[in-house]
Amino acid sequence: MGLATGAAWTAQLGGCARGATARAASPAATVQPGPHPELEEATIAELADKLQRGELRSVDLVDRYLDLLKPLGIQDPVRTPVLKTSAAADFAVEALLKKEKAQSGALLVGLFPGAGHSSRLWPIDRFAELADHLIRNDRVRIIVFAGPEERGMVPHMRPRFPSGTIFFDRLTIPQLASAQARLTVFISNDTGPVHIAAAVGTPVIVIMDRPDLHAYTPVGEHHRGIRGPVITEIPVAEVYKAAHELLAINRTDNLIYTNHL
Repeated sequence: MGLATGAAWTAQLGGCARGATARAASPAATVQPGPHPELEEATIAELADKLQRGELRSVDLVDRYLDLLKPLGIQDPVRTPVLKTSAAADFAVEALLKKEKAQSGALLVGLFPGAGHSSRLWPIDRFAELADHLIRNDRVRIIVFAGPEERGMVPHMRPRFPSGTIFFDRLTIPQLASAQARLTVFISNDTGPVHIAAAVGTPVIVIMDRPDLHAYTPVGEHHRGIRGPVITEIPVAEVYKAAHELLAINRTDNLIYTNHL
């Protein structure tokens, strides 16, 4: 399936899911039918039942979309998204890491302190304290990522973070994916780059301003969610514990792999 065809099919499934969900939530309402009304009819009853029980709040969006494939006879598809990096972006990122003296082989931990809404921002000072713990106790290099919206914060962040911290604030999306693919762990607020990191196979720790997991949490057993009703009250120790555990798992896996070479 080509990229354009795949994108169109994904959009159609998304429209079907939205249409079926809306009609299940409010059967009396007039809702524009999606591109596959026969699939909507097959899922309305099930969706209505789940909505009534409140189950859809915690069902991952991936599972909602995959459920729509079942009437087509597609069973047990791969559940985790996979994103491949480009050679050009890989080359650019390797050059940036070499400039920072963070060559291949170094354990890299990424931090993303930004988010689309202020209610989802873990304090910058907590990120800086976390970086300090990771450098002193786990001997890693820290990369702080910043997008266009966070770029203005970088001059204020630099003096708060330990010396030797790398700041990447002008990466393209393909370069962001390539950089994240080189990380041992990616720690972030609940925002878009989390899903790119997960798709390139990097374990992620998501710091969330909610007591429960939600439909947009990355799927996969090697990811962690640090949750709390008020994000500013989540302690550094809790996030560090999760990061330390993932780093330990990575080191063990690398040791086992090396011994089998």
